[in-house]
Amino acid sequence: MRELMATMTMKDAIAHFTRHDVVAAPVNTIPQAAQDPHPWERRAMVEVPDFLAGTIAVSGDFWHFSRTPAVVGSTPKVGEHNEEILGGLLGYSQDEIAELYANGVISSSHHYDTLSG
Repeated sequence: MRELMATMTMKDAIAHFTRHDVVAAPVNTIPQAAQDPHPWERRAMVEVPDFLAGTIAVSGDFWHFSRTPAVVGSTPKVGEHNEEILGGLLGYSQDEIAELYANGVISSSHHYDTLSG
């Protein structure tokens, strides 16, 4: 087997085994996997907006349901939903939220402005 495989490219080996009804598939590197059209066509990989990088590739919706579409999106910034969660869902007042900010208990995403690169 080693001698046979040593003379073949990966593509040749896959074709050879497929001709003989042997299930075979390549083991891709990460860059190869990202360039493979199949996961993109199946929405297993999708691009989403990213507040720092512009767009990034992420795992998509592996399961496809007829009545419950999967929602794939960006990761929120640190503190992006502070007011919505604390004020709207948990009932904190604006003064209580301001005190949490002042005491460093919670933070906002403003520190991203100071990241280098």
